[in-house]
Amino acid sequence: MSYFLSSIEADNRKLKDLIVVVDDPVSSLDTKALNFACSLVRSRLEKAAQVFILTHNMQCMNEFKKAWKGRARPSADKEPTAKFLFIDVTIPEGQARRSSTIVEMSKLLREYDSEYHFLFSHLLRFVEQPDTYDDHGYLMPNVIRRVLDVFLAFKCPGGGGLPGQLDKLCVDYPELDREQLTALERLAQVESHSDNIDDLLSFSTMTLEETRGAATLLFHTIKKVDSKHLERLKGLCR
Repeated sequence: MSYFLSSIEADNRKLKDLIVVVDDPVSSLDTKALNFACSLVRSRLEKAAQVFILTHNMQCMNEFKKAWKGRARPSADKEPTAKFLFIDVTIPEGQARRSSTIVEMSKLLREYDSEYHFLFSHLLRFVEQPDTYDDHGYLMPNVIRRVLDVFLAFKCPGGGGLPGQLDKLCVDYPELDREQLTALERLAQVESHSDNIDDLLSFSTMTLEETRGAATLLFHTIKKVDSKHLERLKGLCR
């Protein structure tokens, strides 16, 4: 990245005339280096004719969102000079292959630093429309696992892993049936590799029936444990 930025105006090129595409500038960097790299890219390319930043790193995206939010949504008398887009990957009904489309970034990704709200919106749609084909269905096991991870991290903080957290949850909320939560245990075993949004790109070995069962159970579990939390999330997603 440093070499790229230092050589961008070589051979008499003028930054103001350039369209610059930066693909994932923070790969393998720790937090401190990541923040510095994002700041360096922004400041060094400030006068470029146009800049595209591509990333699948949530923290990197947040750094550019914070810096360019005012440009994407300026006051009423000004034209926007930035735009937040998202590559939406689906499997359309009747097709066997995934399809990618560049769309406007969801407000749930644009307005929040966490992916939790965005992933919950997928869970909500999947649960509330059980008889409708979901073209994001292939990624639902990973979505369920991530929503479950974040929810339990706040409700049952501490170690012990996901099975231990589910045990603690049943102690705190005796109305939950621990045996019924085996669907989420199964999810934990199959999707244990999934620890960030990158893994939404991979396929799961879970069946559609297992996935719907786990999604419905998670939804009802959140409702029993914190109904106000659930209702507020639903309000944000609609």
